[in-house]
Amino acid sequence: MCFPNFFCCCCCSIHHSRDIESEPLLPSLDQSALNNLNSYLQHFYVGAPLENLSTLSFANTQKLQRSAALAFAEITERDSRPVSAEVIKPIAYLLKSRDVQVQRCAAAALGNLASNSENKQLIIQQGCLDSLSSLMLSSNVEVQTNSVGCITNLATLDANKPAIINSKILHSLLKLLKSNDIRVQRNASGAVLNLTHSVESRQVLVKFGVISLLVRLLSVEDSEVQYYCITALSNIAVDAPHREMIRKTEPKLVSSLIKLIGSPSPRVKCQSVLALRNLASDDYFQLQIVRENGIAPLIRILNISFPVLSSNTSTPSNSRPSTPSFSSQPSTPTFPLRPQSSPTTKISTATMPLVTAAIACLRNLSIHSDNEKTILEYKIFPILAKLLKLESEEVQSHAINCVRNLVSNHTEKKKYGSQEWYEKMNGFEGMEFVLESVRGILENYYYSDSIPSPSKSKWNGQHMYSAVPTSGLVVEMTACLAIVALNEAFVDSLVSCCGMLLNFVLGVNVNYNNVKTRDVEFETDPAKLEIIGNSGAVFGNMFSKLGTSVVLREWVHANWSFVDEFMTLFLEFIAKKQTESTAFGFDDEILGRVVGWSLIQLLECGGDFNIKVTKMRCFGLLRDNAAIGDELKNEDLANLAQIVLQKAQE
Repeated sequence: MCFPNFFCCCCCSIHHSRDIESEPLLPSLDQSALNNLNSYLQHFYVGAPLENLSTLSFANTQKLQRSAALAFAEITERDSRPVSAEVIKPIAYLLKSRDVQVQRCAAAALGNLASNSENKQLIIQQGCLDSLSSLMLSSNVEVQTNSVGCITNLATLDANKPAIINSKILHSLLKLLKSNDIRVQRNASGAVLNLTHSVESRQVLVKFGVISLLVRLLSVEDSEVQYYCITALSNIAVDAPHREMIRKTEPKLVSSLIKLIGSPSPRVKCQSVLALRNLASDDYFQLQIVRENGIAPLIRILNISFPVLSSNTSTPSNSRPSTPSFSSQPSTPTFPLRPQSSPTTKISTATMPLVTAAIACLRNLSIHSDNEKTILEYKIFPILAKLLKLESEEVQSHAINCVRNLVSNHTEKKKYGSQEWYEKMNGFEGMEFVLESVRGILENYYYSDSIPSPSKSKWNGQHMYSAVPTSGLVVEMTACLAIVALNEAFVDSLVSCCGMLLNFVLGVNVNYNNVKTRDVEFETDPAKLEIIGNSGAVFGNMFSKLGTSVVLREWVHANWSFVDEFMTLFLEFIAKKQTESTAFGFDDEILGRVVGWSLIQLLECGGDFNIKVTKMRCFGLLRDNAAIGDELKNEDLANLAQIVLQKAQE
């Protein structure tokens, strides 16, 4: 389960009126200052121009202040460069004017300057928050719009959030969320969105009742307001206590978000899916989203994304082929030169965020076992196979974890009283295409992640030199395959991945000083070790199906020396860790169980398997070190070793 924060920032445009009536000519020094200002419009942030403008700002004449405020508004709209405190001070003074036109233009000017990141903290330091809070409660809509717009821009800076949250601003801001003016709604919801980027701010906002206000605004027809409110709710839903509050107080939120997935606005559509994804971190919402028919729009998104731009991608048929895509008579692998890259699918850049959001949401929904049947009814596996071919690790990660969740839930239900529906494996059509995509990804990583030679694997007649890619995605894929291997319905198709998995379980650098001496240098990277352990677990789980899978038995016969080699290396890994007290950062008991369990399954096959097992190097190591479990102070491993030896004697 995963729900990384998907935070968005809003930066608002400031509205100010340009229909201020022309001022009458002014006498004396003030008129001279105003005239001189016209020649300094491009350079008035320092020196004489700024002094002239400050003179007008601090004048006691309302008309002069209007001129100054208008000048600040016009110039800052064209040039919002970083400024000094000397520029902020006269604007801050103008905010306190009782004249609506001055207030409107001064708030616009400050908001324009607040669009520059280097000015944001300076504005707070000059004590502008209280004045802005008062202006937000003005009866004039444009003053409200510009003042809250300034807060929207100021709130994009994390350092400003505590000051904003702990000031009078919050009360004014939440009041403006109830405004009927669309411009005020946009800026107010944008400010709330920016404040939801920090945990502390979210807690305060929720305490003051922002959730219900945001949910109410979802019914507004304006897509900008919808986008800001949905994204703010999505950020709030990151926190478990807030999801619980939403569950108790907003029973219609899920249905509203599902409806908004159909919005013509791509941003609203995408953020609605992301909000559902974060809510789906909890069991309650996982079930509610499916009950509210939330699966259907997600599937539509994933289905329509592929026909637009695809390259080198074959579309699997709806019917499950009668025979797997691998050879029924596998030969000993020769580990050829670098294969051609696995076909990948491309979709438009604009579509990718929506696809990512949809598969991430589906992944969370697949966690709940009660959702399995509904998801499988959409024939999800051919879709997941396509997603695995997208050139996006994030999409691939969500897709493979979705596969893992569905197969894991299915296996558990079969284990604890399966029904006929599960016995028939309904909905799992297309798993062979998923495994084909997985194999292609593993090959791409394996052949691109280390030694620059024509062949990553070299066979000298007895041993293979191999390397393991460092990738979190490969860790997830091998972990998924270990779950898939528990179900005998998938074993025949899974055999097609065995060659690449052998490369991983043999993921050590084995060097030979001479024929009689082994010098084994084991991997110590935790991610690589996890890939090795997961790959070994795949074989251990698959071997339990040797009695029912002819294809698997033939593969094991053809690759017997490789199987012996990886189990031997697993035992050597355990021994090396014990003798050298080496901290490999990996649970070596897993490797011991893989070896013991695999040997037991091979012995239970009977026939020539028994004879071949007793001649394996790994069996000799286990026999000569029967106390391996005792050395590790692990009773399970000791018992496992004894069972292997007893079965061999039988």
